[in-house]
Amino acid sequence: MIAGLCFGVLFFILVYDMARYGLVGGVIYFFNSLVRYIVYIAFVGLIVFVAYMILVYEFKYDVVNETRKDYMEECRISYKRGNMDSLWLSGDKEHKSIKLGKIIGYTHHSTFKQVPMTFNKQLENRNQLRKSEKISDVDVDKNIHWLEEDVFLVRKGIKRFLVRCPSYLHTELHNDVTIYCVGLIKRSYYFYPNTIDFDFDIIDKTIYAEGLIRANLRFIGNLVPVLEKASGLSKQDKDEVKGQSIMEKYAEKKGQTSGQSQGGK
Repeated sequence: MIAGLCFGVLFFILVYDMARYGLVGGVIYFFNSLVRYIVYIAFVGLIVFVAYMILVYEFKYDVVNETRKDYMEECRISYKRGNMDSLWLSGDKEHKSIKLGKIIGYTHHSTFKQVPMTFNKQLENRNQLRKSEKISDVDVDKNIHWLEEDVFLVRKGIKRFLVRCPSYLHTELHNDVTIYCVGLIKRSYYFYPNTIDFDFDIIDKTIYAEGLIRANLRFIGNLVPVLEKASGLSKQDKDEVKGQSIMEKYAEKKGQTSGQSQGGK
């Protein structure tokens, strides 16, 4: 877009010079002054860009995209080259197998889904909690189903993408790996096998939970320096109070004040 705008401005200047100095004279004058025109356009563009960044632009932090970058980095670090070769889709009787690309990264994760229990199962859980007199952190009315998931970083040409697949849905992680499906479905920044048990609920909740965790960590990270400034404590003060409670620090401060008062008398 920006390049097209620059070419449009230069074309307008060329037409203007041709109108002033004639067809041949205008072209010669234009090319003789081309460097000067480019400098002018770059200077004006810089001013517009700075004004846009200051007055208009609003930084957007995409937590899902940042999580995707973490997955890609984790896949590169966790994977040893040579363990696996290519990633394939098995196809079926009516569809041929498809080679997705070269596996250049791999990692393993666990995801979960909460499924409502039957009423009798809820009562059983609640009775067990009453007998044990313990407080459970898990909702007793939900049954947590864990799902083991493998994440493949795949390269096809110059494109790199992530394929997330349940561990039971592919062959052994050695040489060529085949996913038992006909095609892929893209959900957010990831590709998933398109199978009959494709579960949008668990996928969406997993992506949401990953983004929520990153957003909370980012919020806490941004909040720490604000609280440090609000406390008014210098680095020396923070080192002094480290490991002490507020009451201990108060008693120490009070003792110093009392000593100074007695010394003055």
